[in-house]
Amino acid sequence: MANRSFKKSDKKKKCRKRDKLRSQIKNKKATRAESCRKFVLNLSTKSLTNNEILLLGKGMKFIPNPKRNNIRKQILMDFNELTRKMKCKFHYSGKNTNKHIHPLYLQSGHIPPRGNVALENYLIDTKLDISKLEVKQFRDNLSKLERKALIELKHNDSIYISKADKNNTTVIVNKIDYIKAGTSNLNSNHYLKINEPTTNVVKSIKDIVENLYRKKEIDSQTYNFLKSNNESKHGHMYLLPKIHKINLELINEAFRDGQIVGNINILTD
Repeated sequence: MANRSFKKSDKKKKCRKRDKLRSQIKNKKATRAESCRKFVLNLSTKSLTNNEILLLGKGMKFIPNPKRNNIRKQILMDFNELTRKMKCKFHYSGKNTNKHIHPLYLQSGHIPPRGNVALENYLIDTKLDISKLEVKQFRDNLSKLERKALIELKHNDSIYISKADKNNTTVIVNKIDYIKAGTSNLNSNHYLKINEPTTNVVKSIKDIVENLYRKKEIDSQTYNFLKSNNESKHGHMYLLPKIHKINLELINEAFRDGQIVGNINILTD
């Protein structure tokens, strides 16, 4: 009986210790979320969790650690590029007397033939050594719950997350409001709608470039640079919320409650 009583009390102590530790972690996370809340302004109708606030409070320049399986792949890709450059150096070094590099020079991505035996053996041995490298376990700079929050925010199509204009605050707005603000800016007197299709504009530019090259007003490298852009497409416009022009009382309410409910005119630039 004494042993049983001892085991029960020992188990209760462990449970109390575990509950206390969980409570401390929870309180610590809540305190951190409260300190991060001043760097996050929620102008959307979505309620942010503590983990989402902790994630957004890190700022828009924060970079999560990559996955381990991508590190080895990236190292091998970098080594293949190094191999190409070393072979180019071996075959073509000293043959180009022109040391001046054209400002519009395009890398050809040329893959040279094999080098001599010493160079090839060195490259093969180095690649084998790199493939045997063990990627050490590194500490993730996001918790599991923050990773989950990152995925959820990434796949949430109803909100738009952006850095504030003239401020490092992270702003969350409804995507509908963001589109309305962008449409309002485009309909102003500062912009003019182009009725001509993009393909016609691209064709006109190519004709101008061809004409300049025929008249020898541009050299061949400039011509190749201007001609190489085959994937012509529309430009993209993005807007930065100008929270410094919003009513100060609304800003304070947002920072206090974490959310503003109601129709707010989002000033953008």
